[in-house]
Amino acid sequence: MSTKPIRSHLFRGHRWRIHDYTELPPNDLGEVRYWCKKVFIPTEGELLGDLDIIIHEGLHVCTELEEDAVDETATSIARLLWRLGWRKEL
Repeated sequence: MSTKPIRSHLFRGHRWRIHDYTELPPNDLGEVRYWCKKVFIPTEGELLGDLDIIIHEGLHVCTELEEDAVDETATSIARLLWRLGWRKEL
């Protein structure tokens, strides 16, 4: 069963375009571009680190937290979801 790729997502009532992080320069794993409402994340990811990056960038879009708080919060949530059995559906 193939899933349709996600092209956009509503964050706090605002539509943002979703792009794969492979469109970024090498070694960049995620990014938020506020001026054009684009989020770059690992759209094909299925590892704990990928989940962490997705949550991290989502927190940037939804909050005004400092980078350290975003890092800590995203990692905590990702680890919880992973322990609860989150895995990408293939």
